[in-house]
Amino acid sequence: SHNPFSARAVIFSLLIKNDKKSITKRHRDYLQQNTDEGVLRMLEILAKPISALAPRHRLALIELCIPSLKQLSHEQYVKFEKDFEFLVNADQRVEMFEWCMRKIVLSRLQNFFEKKAQFYTKEQTMQQLSHACHIIFSLICHFFSKSNTDAEKMFTEVLKQTQLGKL
Repeated sequence: SHNPFSARAVIFSLLIKNDKKSITKRHRDYLQQNTDEGVLRMLEILAKPISALAPRHRLALIELCIPSLKQLSHEQYVKFEKDFEFLVNADQRVEMFEWCMRKIVLSRLQNFFEKKAQFYTKEQTMQQLSHACHIIFSLICHFFSKSNTDAEKMFTEVLKQTQLGKL
């Protein structure tokens, strides 16, 4: 996606759960009342192709959106973050893929818009790096699993084996 409107539409399309009609309606109603007209138009165009996208391609698509999302104004970024959180929390459950998206998209944008610098040194312990490890392991588990349930089981086992769950 080459512009902030289509980048937001791609991200929102990935967050809208097409398997639950009531949740999808809640998502769409919210977006119709709270987001830009250009995003809504792109959402209508992109919704079907993105819902048909194989899970293994979704992370790459998210990464392609990051540079365009960094073109948002600060006000648009704040609004995007609010809309993103609504879509994730609409069903009152955060799925593994949503959690991964939150960590990838929002943390990258927060670092950019809020100028939070993160520095890692050789002396850092595994406990200090546990957040980064959780993100990496969750992405790997999601990438190599056929379903969210399989990814969650794999992630739980990785945490157990690496003892990251105790940190």
